[in-house]
Amino acid sequence: MSAHTLPLSPAPGASSRPTRRVRLMIWLNVVGSTGLVAIEVFALSASFDWALSGLLGLPGSFTLGLAIVLLAASAAITWAFARRALIAETKLASAPGPNRD
Repeated sequence: MSAHTLPLSPAPGASSRPTRRVRLMIWLNVVGSTGLVAIEVFALSASFDWALSGLLGLPGSFTLGLAIVLLAASAAITWAFARRALIAETKLASAPGPNRD
């Protein structure tokens, strides 16, 4: 083994379960990316509600109802993204690398 390569193969008898540090990195990646997506989706729904009610001159009660529907859809999209991000990060952490067995 040269000085420029790191051993990526697990030690004999080592578990394939990610270490505590890897699990922490997975959660940080999922929380960070979900936070960014949530901000974008909620801002999009709020701006769409504001623009639509302004352009069409909708009454306040209709605007409030539309906001509730759009925010519920935004929450569902954010939840779906978080689930898929966690699945993807977990699969990536347990995938064999180029120098692994």
